[in-house]
Amino acid sequence: MSFKRKMDKGQKFYINNMEFVCMEVHAYLQTRVDGEKSDIDVGSSYYIVRNASSGSLHRIPFQKIIDKENEIRWMN
Repeated sequence: MSFKRKMDKGQKFYINNMEFVCMEVHAYLQTRVDGEKSDIDVGSSYYIVRNASSGSLHRIPFQKIIDKENEIRWMN
């Protein structure tokens, strides 16, 4: 599976006028029995992000980031 955007540890982004920072990436691979290269299991993979203003941690599934990509403003 190919993602348009890869979020790494330390990546900052804004969504709904709130700033978040990626703290951890948990990517799980699908097991393949047909000899093909493993794909990321989007349903099980997630990011741990911190809300910059409140300091609270959130677990965000990969699929939610993919679905909301047009609403996200990425920072360097």
